[in-house]
Amino acid sequence: MKIIRDTIHGDIFFSDSDISLLDTLPIQRLRNVSQLGTVSWVFPGASHTRFEHTIGVVHLAKRILRSLIDIEKYRELVDILSAAAIFHDAGHPPFSHSIEEFGILTKRRHEERSMELAKETIESLGNTDLSASDVVKILGKKMAYLSDIIAGTLDADRLDYLNRDAHHTGVSYGVIDSRIVSLFAIVKDRLAIDERAVIPGETVLFARYVMSIRMTWFSILRNWHGTTSGEKTTRNRFITSSSSFGCKKSLHLTRITLLQKPGLP
Repeated sequence: MKIIRDTIHGDIFFSDSDISLLDTLPIQRLRNVSQLGTVSWVFPGASHTRFEHTIGVVHLAKRILRSLIDIEKYRELVDILSAAAIFHDAGHPPFSHSIEEFGILTKRRHEERSMELAKETIESLGNTDLSASDVVKILGKKMAYLSDIIAGTLDADRLDYLNRDAHHTGVSYGVIDSRIVSLFAIVKDRLAIDERAVIPGETVLFARYVMSIRMTWFSILRNWHGTTSGEKTTRNRFITSSSSFGCKKSLHLTRITLLQKPGLP
């Protein structure tokens, strides 16, 4: 058991199984993959990483799961759910959506690459207590409410990044009511919310809409078209370097290795 101090959630407890996965190369790479890509060119405080977001998603996923089921069932499922949370963003390229949305480096979505990395990494560790196939099923949205906790309409991923992005950009419209984490339910084997969570749930969806319009897409498009010579240079570097990297190699790239590739302008 280890404790990591997080900016948003405070002390987060991680099991030995969690730590063994967090310490792998695909996850440690996320320390150098920016959460909001080139958004920091518009919002300078947005320098947080996919690794920070990952540990937040693990924390929230566990909290949601614990609120849904009894302790015995929780102990049975928590390790595979936590593993799925750890790998849910492992396939993101450097600068995240800034590159992915424009088809640079690879045409494949990060979700596909995340499943590939989860399977390869877990199997390579030889941990017989952790099923790589179950983790991939969760990431592939094939395990009902467990998949919904990681990637649903209201999920651990969204609940973390809205608060985290709002904190680091200094805006208020991404801050959400944390009470919703305790008001989930299982209905017909799918994740749902208690009627008391309808208003908090609506604020999450509205926050996502406002944040995506006001911050993420505005920043990505501005930076892509390049309103300054520095932005245009970086955009051209993306394009030039992408031609020399295959999909497989892109899984090991960080923002540093991409922008410092020798011979680029």
